Amino acid sequence: MSEETLSPQELNLEDVEQDIQKEELDRIQKREVEATTKTTLFVNVDTEVYNLRINGQIVRTLKPEENAVLPLFVATVGSKHLVDRILKRKDEKLDTNRDSPLRRNVFAKILPDLAEERKIKPLTPEQEAIELKKEVKRQGEVIKDFDQIDPKVANLEKEVEKLKKEILKNKGQKTTKE
Repeated sequence: MSEETLSPQELNLEDVEQDIQKEELDRIQKREVEATTKTTLFVNVDTEVYNLRINGQIVRTLKPEENAVLPLFVATVGSKHLVDRILKRKDEKLDTNRDSPLRRNVFAKILPDLAEERKIKPLTPEQEAIELKKEVKRQGEVIKDFDQIDPKVANLEKEVEKLKKEILKNKGQKTTKE
């Protein structure tokens, strides 16, 4: 009998499916263990003391330029917040959550071992200045677009209110504002 004519029971699909599920659970468990056991170097590249927090609790305090070997999870969460703080200080308008060369640059300085693994090189001071200008310009254009949209939305809202009043008036009803 060919494989095409075998029934699911004859193919043992349930066993195959269970094996696949077990393998996936094993992979998930391995990643969870790795996240709690793998460590990496964390550098406070800020000019101020930095408190690493997990679930609102301070788990480590680092002075400026101080290094620490931390669990991967703690280091990656802490680096995200430190990157945000550093970039916001450079320019309050920066979108610090968007991936950019500027953001990767700060990450590379905070987590140098991970940056090396992923072949991310910090920018030179000149490159950093260029990227900062680009990001500020890009963010300014986004804000400008929103500023142009707001008056249009306000005008449309007024038009909708007028139309609602007109419809109610045509039906012989009064609005609550009249």
